[in-house]
Amino acid sequence: YIGDQLSFSAPFQNVPAVLHTLNTYNNADFMTSLATDINTDGFQIAQEYAETTPSSVVQETIAWIAFETGSGTSTGQKYIVEMGSDGRKNGVDNNEYIIDYALVGYETPPDLVAAVMNPIGPDGAWARGSGTFSNTSQGVFAEEDQEKDPERSHVSEPIAWVAFES
Repeated sequence: YIGDQLSFSAPFQNVPAVLHTLNTYNNADFMTSLATDINTDGFQIAQEYAETTPSSVVQETIAWIAFETGSGTSTGQKYIVEMGSDGRKNGVDNNEYIIDYALVGYETPPDLVAAVMNPIGPDGAWARGSGTFSNTSQGVFAEEDQEKDPERSHVSEPIAWVAFES
């Protein structure tokens, strides 16, 4: 893959959680975003088409935001930012990765955004809700396409996530 190197305006103290997505739809084929080589000074960002074979690749606008991990309140609303993996296969054919935010004490399910960061699997993947969603946890799969094979088994991928009180 060929990505653009992005540098933060000031370094983070620790590796930040980076969330990313395509903000445009200029390709007729499947596309998503990919963030790799994330460190305290920056990261690489690129378009990813997983195992699909696009007829052509047209440039997309990619949005991203980097957060220091931790929790607190902002304008009176609770939030938590974390990243991690559970070491188990987390594809749709495997186990969901459980994002646990019970300690924050949300009364209702929060607004949650998640993304794969620094992917390690040979197939492309993106974070997708698994159906488990409550005021204490959210389940996530490392989703992959079925273009070249019918299975959706996937290695454990690092997931960055943020939950905001809704």
